[in-house]
Amino acid sequence: MNSGSFVQHRGSGPLILGLWLALGLAACGEKPPAAGQGPGRTVVTPAPMAPKTPADLQPKSSPAQAAGGASAVDAALAAKVKSALVADREVNALEIDVVAAQGVVTLYGTARTRASRDRAARVASGIEGVKSVANKLAVVAGS
Repeated sequence: MNSGSFVQHRGSGPLILGLWLALGLAACGEKPPAAGQGPGRTVVTPAPMAPKTPADLQPKSSPAQAAGGASAVDAALAAKVKSALVADREVNALEIDVVAAQGVVTLYGTARTRASRDRAARVASGIEGVKSVANKLAVVAGS
């Protein structure tokens, strides 16, 4: 005898299947409430948007781009500095991020020693187009 609360009867499988099918078909005629509708729910309709003008469809430019493509020049300068750091054997360039803005290069990240930190700043300052270097590298042993 089965010790659980579920009792199996021979031939009850088709009967149960038939009941489930009947319930499923009976529910087909009903529509579920729309999202946000139902007891205690309020429908919120977004306000209509104003039509777009040709000026709205133009791509927006940043102040740096408006200044004659300065961001492209800055990106190229940062790439030159990063390449020089990668080429230098005394500097772990993988731990250094380079940001350039109007000729000012900022070094972020970590250096293993104070000498490596200072070396990174010297390498960056030696690149043509670099006006100054802000060395924000933290000395962390084992970095």
